[in-house]
Amino acid sequence: MNSMKIYVGTRGSILAIAQAMEVKKLLYNYFPDINVQIVHIVTSGDINDKISLSEIGGKGLFLKELEEALLTGTIDLAVHSMKDVPAFYCDGLVIPCILKRSSPYD
Repeated sequence: MNSMKIYVGTRGSILAIAQAMEVKKLLYNYFPDINVQIVHIVTSGDINDKISLSEIGGKGLFLKELEEALLTGTIDLAVHSMKDVPAFYCDGLVIPCILKRSSPYD
Protein backbone atom coordinates (compact mmCIF):
# COMPACT_ATOMS: atom_id res chain seq x y z
CA MET A 1 0.00 0.00 0.00
CA ASN A 2 1.28 3.49 -0.85
CA SER A 3 1.53 5.86 2.09
CA MET A 4 0.12 9.37 1.94
CA LYS A 5 2.76 11.99 1.15
CA ILE A 6 2.66 15.36 2.92
CA TYR A 7 4.85 18.24 1.78
CA VAL A 8 5.86 20.55 4.63
CA GLY A 9 7.21 23.93 3.55
CA THR A 10 9.67 25.92 5.61
CA ARG A 11 12.45 28.44 5.26
CA GLY A 12 16.03 27.20 5.13
CA SER A 13 17.22 28.77 8.39
CA ILE A 14 18.48 26.51 11.16
CA LEU A 15 15.54 27.44 13.40
CA ALA A 16 12.96 26.92 10.64
CA ILE A 17 14.36 23.50 9.74
CA ALA A 18 14.42 22.46 13.41
CA GLN A 19 10.77 23.52 13.78
CA ALA A 20 9.77 21.65 10.62
CA MET A 21 11.56 18.53 11.84
CA GLU A 22 9.62 18.76 15.12
CA VAL A 23 6.35 18.91 13.17
CA LYS A 24 7.49 15.95 11.06
CA LYS A 25 8.19 13.96 14.24
CA LEU A 26 4.77 14.84 15.67
CA LEU A 27 3.03 13.84 12.43
CA TYR A 28 4.80 10.46 12.52
CA ASN A 29 3.66 9.97 16.14
CA TYR A 30 0.02 10.26 15.07
CA PHE A 31 0.28 8.89 11.53
CA PRO A 32 3.17 6.37 11.42
CA ASP A 33 2.52 5.36 7.80
CA ILE A 34 2.66 8.90 6.43
CA ASN A 35 5.53 10.05 4.18
CA VAL A 36 6.57 13.58 5.19
CA GLN A 37 8.84 15.57 2.87
CA ILE A 38 10.41 18.84 4.04
CA VAL A 39 10.47 21.47 1.27
CA HIS A 40 12.87 24.40 1.73
CA ILE A 41 11.46 27.63 0.34
CA VAL A 42 13.55 30.77 -0.12
CA THR A 43 11.60 33.87 0.89
CA SER A 44 12.01 37.53 0.00
CA GLY A 45 13.19 38.13 3.57
CA ASP A 46 15.96 35.59 3.07
CA ILE A 47 17.13 37.19 -0.17
CA ASN A 48 17.12 40.75 1.21
CA ASP A 49 18.88 39.99 4.49
CA LYS A 50 21.17 43.05 4.33
CA ILE A 51 18.28 45.56 4.44
CA SER A 52 16.13 46.23 7.51
CA LEU A 53 12.67 44.65 7.43
CA SER A 54 10.92 47.99 7.88
CA GLU A 55 12.57 49.30 4.70
CA ILE A 56 11.45 46.40 2.50
CA GLY A 57 8.02 45.45 3.75
CA GLY A 58 8.04 44.15 7.31
CA LYS A 59 7.41 40.72 8.79
CA GLY A 60 5.40 39.37 5.86
CA LEU A 61 8.55 39.09 3.76
CA PHE A 62 9.32 35.78 5.44
CA LEU A 63 5.87 34.43 4.60
CA LYS A 64 4.93 35.52 1.08
CA GLU A 65 6.53 32.60 -0.78
CA LEU A 66 5.29 30.09 1.82
CA GLU A 67 1.74 31.42 1.39
CA GLU A 68 2.03 31.22 -2.40
CA ALA A 69 3.26 27.61 -2.17
CA LEU A 70 0.27 26.74 0.03
CA LEU A 71 -2.23 28.45 -2.26
CA THR A 72 -0.85 26.76 -5.39
CA GLY A 73 -0.69 23.33 -3.75
CA THR A 74 3.10 23.03 -3.96
CA ILE A 75 3.11 22.29 -0.22
CA ASP A 76 0.40 20.93 2.06
CA LEU A 77 1.35 22.86 5.16
CA ALA A 78 3.89 25.43 6.24
CA VAL A 79 5.88 25.68 9.45
CA HIS A 80 6.88 29.14 10.55
CA SER A 81 7.73 31.16 13.67
CA MET A 82 4.78 33.17 14.95
CA LYS A 83 7.09 36.11 15.64
CA ASP A 84 7.21 36.78 11.89
CA VAL A 85 3.48 36.35 11.19
CA PRO A 86 1.68 39.67 10.69
CA ALA A 87 -1.51 40.39 12.65
CA PHE A 88 -3.57 40.15 9.45
CA TYR A 89 -2.98 36.87 7.67
CA CYS A 90 -3.39 35.91 4.01
CA ASP A 91 -6.95 35.47 2.67
CA GLY A 92 -7.72 31.82 1.96
CA LEU A 93 -5.32 30.47 4.58
CA VAL A 94 -5.74 29.63 8.26
CA ILE A 95 -3.43 28.86 11.14
CA PRO A 96 -4.86 25.48 12.19
CA CYS A 97 -2.48 24.80 15.05
CA ILE A 98 0.33 26.24 17.10
CA LEU A 99 2.90 24.04 18.77
CA LYS A 100 3.84 24.37 22.41
CA ARG A 101 6.49 27.03 22.80
CA SER A 102 10.07 25.87 23.16
CA SER A 103 12.63 27.81 25.14
CA PRO A 104 12.42 31.54 24.38
CA TYR A 105 16.21 31.72 24.76
CA ASP A 106 17.07 30.19 21.38
